[in-house]
Amino acid sequence: MSNSERSSRQPKVWLWLLAAVLGVGVLQWLGGKPEHRKKPGPARGDVVLSQNDLPEQIQEWKRAEFRPAMPAEAIPDGIYWWVHQWTYRTHDLVAVVSFDQLGEDQWHELTYCYRNQNRTIEQREIYQDSDDGGQYVVATLKDSQQQLAVLVFSVFFEDGQWGQPPAVNVSNLNVKNRNPGIAGRIQERVDPTISFENLSGSHDRALQCQVLVPCTQENASETIDRAISLHLETRRHFRNCWLTHALTPDP
Repeated sequence: MSNSERSSRQPKVWLWLLAAVLGVGVLQWLGGKPEHRKKPGPARGDVVLSQNDLPEQIQEWKRAEFRPAMPAEAIPDGIYWWVHQWTYRTHDLVAVVSFDQLGEDQWHELTYCYRNQNRTIEQREIYQDSDDGGQYVVATLKDSQQQLAVLVFSVFFEDGQWGQPPAVNVSNLNVKNRNPGIAGRIQERVDPTISFENLSGSHDRALQCQVLVPCTQENASETIDRAISLHLETRRHFRNCWLTHALTPDP
């Protein structure tokens, strides 16, 4: 792939991710209340990350760009999530890696945000890392131009415990305009879109790690494997950074 071809794909990746970031607020009702309704940033206890908090190279992936979280004073009212982003490249793929300090205290179902930005969820599976036991979600998404992307994400809590993904009825999830009235609420109870097996209220905050990689139908299976590998490595760094921050006494 030429440099011009790679560059032409870069805006598309950011459009996918921007859609999800803008959609985070839609899910506040699913993942619990915003953490004390505090504005994001250091004053809330969020960790500030730098470019080098992720390695320059991870397996085949080379770091290409870093976007720090928005300055706290510039964050609009009503925004409770704080996002750091990195771009990684291989010879044929571009990935956006994101660490989202959500302002929520429970699991955040990221596929819901992409669906609300006119993506369809083609498939969603839950896996478990054999090394640390943490579960993660792998989904394939399709936009209105029929472009595919692989999304891999997981959540951990302030004590480092991994969140347990809920079961999701993908068919229901892809129905954007369900009846909001009594009939719709009854239908949701009978056939819920999202079902939590263990929805605990014992945590103070949830932190989300994600990787997004656009792909084609032909290389989707291979891209899933490569995206998972990148996700598992980057989430380990994010979790270590957070725990070091959380366990460091205030000066």
